[in-house]
Amino acid sequence: MKNTLIAIFCITTLLCSAQTTEKKFMVKLYSGFQSECSQEKQFNWFGDYYSYKTTINQGILPLAPAFAWFNSKGNCHEIELANLEWKRGFSENKVEKVGGVTNILNGSNIYRNLYGLKYKYTQNIFKLKSWKIKPFIAYGALLQVAYDAVVPLTATSFVSEETHVDTYFQVEPGFEYTFYKNFNINLSLPLTLANLDAERYTTDDSSLPENLQSTEELSFNIFPKFYQFKLALGYKI
Repeated sequence: MKNTLIAIFCITTLLCSAQTTEKKFMVKLYSGFQSECSQEKQFNWFGDYYSYKTTINQGILPLAPAFAWFNSKGNCHEIELANLEWKRGFSENKVEKVGGVTNILNGSNIYRNLYGLKYKYTQNIFKLKSWKIKPFIAYGALLQVAYDAVVPLTATSFVSEETHVDTYFQVEPGFEYTFYKNFNINLSLPLTLANLDAERYTTDDSSLPENLQSTEELSFNIFPKFYQFKLALGYKI
């Protein structure tokens, strides 16, 4: 009987300690919406003038896993595998003649690879454990590498490759809502304060001067037009 009471006491103590132990880690799965507007200055060698190309990209962010760990103050560090994307497409230009005969004038394989890694440090604004809704502010940086290539299928066109290495410095306000035990929803609005962009462009077009067949450019932008709205499902472990 005495051994039974001791066993019951030990099990009860373990269960109580398990319930009161603070979770130290969290896994997340992100998605959301992104909008980016960029303007590229291009020099026309033969016309001796500059032109400006404006590009707007909008879309749903791909699913991105993240891992977070908490410190003694209840704030957390987080690493996210962001904006992972691999695409391959094909374009062609064809002419259909009278009689139903179709000739393909030219075609190209189009490649798009995108890799991102984000680190941020999150601070709770109000450190009240009883609150299910917890506002926070985060500070971090997103490193993103984008590779685009156009590989023609005919000898009349030329291969072109473009690589961008971007670093986005962000402040991210948001809130976390715990809806069931260790599960929570995370809503945030990353605000990009600055962007460092390293760009490299190459082509095998021999009609261009050699200095235009391969170009490199480094730029630093304050408050770039790079907007995100992010939603995450998290689980504390």
